[in-house]
Amino acid sequence: MPIYVVVVKDGETILADFFSSIYFRRHYIGLLRYIRDNFGVEFPVFESILSGKRCTNPSELLNEIISLTLFLNRYEGKIPKAYFLAIMPRDYSDVVSLLLGGAASVAIPHGNSIIELEGGLGGLSMYRDGVKVKEYREGDEIEVKDMKFKVFTRTAYDAFGKPLKTLVLASIIAERSGGEILLSEELPPELSRRLPNM
Repeated sequence: MPIYVVVVKDGETILADFFSSIYFRRHYIGLLRYIRDNFGVEFPVFESILSGKRCTNPSELLNEIISLTLFLNRYEGKIPKAYFLAIMPRDYSDVVSLLLGGAASVAIPHGNSIIELEGGLGGLSMYRDGVKVKEYREGDEIEVKDMKFKVFTRTAYDAFGKPLKTLVLASIIAERSGGEILLSEELPPELSRRLPNM
């Protein structure tokens, strides 16, 4: 599910913004685990808000996010690429597919089963009812029911960098206003006006 970043103070929303619509919490947590396991570097405040806690010290989060962004830029070639799916429209009148664009994970009911396409750092696989049935490479095309997908990759910096920059701004605003930061999968009412009317 998409992630939104929210800055709150005394129950009032100061800022609500889109954080990530292609990669989800588990993909960010996977990235942090990969960095910890392979480079010995940790980002505990960021990991804490990814696990659902509020950040009450935005300056600590700001420092971590800047460090993580610089780390991803520096080690871009040593971190596996992040995989995601682009939803291929049936034709150009298929507005829903064109607007949705892509995602790192998709679940599709298929008869009595659930087909999951799970991307993220290092690969993309198909699961049927939780059991891995196939792995895909960049450029592969996948058809499930009447939906078509194409597999793409991005470097970790390209995949995760822009959302991290959004979090930098949220941290600065929270620090200046004395607010707290949280990540949410629930669409903040303040953002609903930015969505296209369907």
